[in-house]
Amino acid sequence: VVDAFLAKYEQGGKELMLKKHRPALSMLVEVVGDKPVNELRQADINEYFDVLQALPPRWSEQCRRRGLSVRELAELEHVETLGPKTFHDGYIASVRPFLKAAKRDYGDQGFPLTLTTEGIEYLGDQEEDVNKQRAFKPAELQRLFVGAELRAFAADPAQRDKYWLPMLGLFTGARVNELC
Repeated sequence: VVDAFLAKYEQGGKELMLKKHRPALSMLVEVVGDKPVNELRQADINEYFDVLQALPPRWSEQCRRRGLSVRELAELEHVETLGPKTFHDGYIASVRPFLKAAKRDYGDQGFPLTLTTEGIEYLGDQEEDVNKQRAFKPAELQRLFVGAELRAFAADPAQRDKYWLPMLGLFTGARVNELC
């Protein structure tokens, strides 16, 4: 069922969504097990999200590097675990449409019609905006746009891009890579 769901995204050319769904749903199969659809229970979905909340950021890289399964990695102590935004925007947002599609496409083949992500909450200890970027302080802006470094870039023809790109970004609001 997971493979069929991912194949639709692959065929539809929705690479960004496929990139989001693939790790979330692969981990679902690893945690729940590759079982017949009529054996899937809400407890399996709940357990998946419990395991997920015990994982560190970039968990798949750590599993690969350390030679551990997802469950083994989740059982270890971690300084930092997945944050609420990743939990909701990455994993809940992947499992919810998967369950909806599976009910529609496989409900008559025994896929449980009651499975849901409703009521599943983030129980981790990270705050919502813990890694959010802060705004520059006035003194930092002064240093950045009037400082000696920027004047040196403006004076050197070989480094004028280092002067103009930040200035254009400030004026237009565009990202540096967009301006390039």
